[in-house]
Amino acid sequence: WNKDSFLKGSSKPRKAENFHKLYKAQHEMSTRQSTEAKRRILSSNAKKSPPSSYVAPQDKRRDALRWEVRVRMANGQENSAPH
Repeated sequence: WNKDSFLKGSSKPRKAENFHKLYKAQHEMSTRQSTEAKRRILSSNAKKSPPSSYVAPQDKRRDALRWEVRVRMANGQENSAPH
């Protein structure tokens, strides 16, 4: 190690640092930030009720279309487009 200038490093000794405390603090900070971000996203994406005048497609009656398809199938016109 002493022969290579890069591996030898500086002449000063390294400062003793407790990496466990450092990483724990960083992890707590990132966890807190991600939790707050998730909370903001969830609150902004909360389900909003549709307008009261809106009728879902599955709730609409389609009697006219059903009758038209039935008549076309009875007449052998399966591939023609609806009017």
